[in-house]
Amino acid sequence: MKIFLHIGYHKTGSSFLQMLLSQNRKDLLRYKIYYPSAERDKDAKQGRISPGNGLRLSQAIMNENKEDFYKCFLNWIEEAKNNECDKLLISNEGLFHSLTTNEYSNLLNELYKKTSISEICGLIFIRNPFEHILSLYKHRGKKGTIVNFKNWVENDYDTLDLTSKFIKKTKEDNIKWTFRKYENDSDLMVKSFFKDWLNIEAPKIPLNDKVNTSLTLSEIIVLRILNSVKNKEAVTQLQSEFTKLSIEKKCSDGYLKDYYRSQLDEWFFFKDNIINEINQTLSYEENINIYNSKSLDYKMERVQLSTEQLKIVLLNKKSNRLSIKRYLKKYF
Repeated sequence: MKIFLHIGYHKTGSSFLQMLLSQNRKDLLRYKIYYPSAERDKDAKQGRISPGNGLRLSQAIMNENKEDFYKCFLNWIEEAKNNECDKLLISNEGLFHSLTTNEYSNLLNELYKKTSISEICGLIFIRNPFEHILSLYKHRGKKGTIVNFKNWVENDYDTLDLTSKFIKKTKEDNIKWTFRKYENDSDLMVKSFFKDWLNIEAPKIPLNDKVNTSLTLSEIIVLRILNSVKNKEAVTQLQSEFTKLSIEKKCSDGYLKDYYRSQLDEWFFFKDNIINEINQTLSYEENINIYNSKSLDYKMERVQLSTEQLKIVLLNKKSNRLSIKRYLKKYF
């Protein structure tokens, strides 16, 4: 039995890939690949956020629950054999944190002894750190609770350090790891996952392939202002409306992207050794180059909203009641 283990990490298209896996489960059986179902499989099939099918495994590792760890694999392997499959596929982005922050080598060594596993192949997607920072900031800041971008990066963003720790651990485990660079391109992601890693034909990509869409940086500022004046109801309403608006009708993040990048020069300077460490795991073509701002003349945050975005803000009764125009004025 060969095990395929996809571990994310977060904000690297995991929900999109899990959607394709759930929708094409029967096709995977043709290649003798068994992809177990999970509690939220319906969410995955319909393109909603889901934890994939490896959440229980991730929790077992995190909680150092050996019994549950072995039980997960033994049950899955039995199901795979019942479906006449000799390969098992597990996907959960939480596994990145579980494997990075907990000891797992001994568990795997014992697993090899207990089962007929011949090989474990792992896949992790690495995202350009600055792009990942922005994506995670948009995700975690959509409730308007992150007051300062730079402070959040310096005090709370830990993915880069965790990646370094993970790379060191992979040199000592008995998993055959594949490191790929994440790209915001559905075709490339599908090729990397299905053709290059699983070595099978890639499934067709649905026309509506966007899963877990994020807000713009300017929208995050609007929500932060509303949260600061304790208007949580307006935050919830605007967040929902912003999410429904297509990216084509939104103003780009251009200026704010440069502004936030200019604030992180020193931070990136001290992370350069980690970025070099990451690049050693990637092919030369996929090496990471950190985005540099086009100019150093960025003195403050500046909101950029399209006409459609402004309508959402100004026509919302809850936000308009608090004269949102007065609070936004200094950001334009």
